[in-house]
Amino acid sequence: MSHDNDVLEKRIRRLESQNRRIKWFGIVFVAFAMASTVWAQKAGTTAMQAQKFELRDDAGQLRADLAILNGEPVLSFYDKNGGSESFIDGDQFTIFKKGGGEADIQAAFGAHGLSFEDGHDRVFVSLRGDEKDQTGKLQLNDYHHKTYAGVTPADLSKLHSDKTR
Repeated sequence: MSHDNDVLEKRIRRLESQNRRIKWFGIVFVAFAMASTVWAQKAGTTAMQAQKFELRDDAGQLRADLAILNGEPVLSFYDKNGGSESFIDGDQFTIFKKGGGEADIQAAFGAHGLSFEDGHDRVFVSLRGDEKDQTGKLQLNDYHHKTYAGVTPADLSKLHSDKTR
């Protein structure tokens, strides 16, 4: 009987030893899994990077994008048909208006002032400011890009002095 007790006691000790090893292995595995999860979350950057960001409506139509154009960042907006409506780049804000059967109109507000064009580099109306002289100028052009009329502060002061006489 003592032999059976000795064998039984050895088996119990061996099982308890295996049980302790399995518990420690489980604890180490869980600790490693938690540490790697925390490390993976902190290792990522908080900034998202891409060459281009697109914003699409529910139908999948492109409505806006942020991209690099000629080395400059540009935010573009599109109408429901995908046609360009406006864009903002580093130094100007441009709005396009489709004319249908008539001419298209482009309004551009930038560092040099405000201008209205036909979309083919023909400026019809421009309002510009001169930083050096702290003056402005309104200029009207014809279709051949020749100045039709121009108004400066000096012209307005002459007009005002003529009225007071």
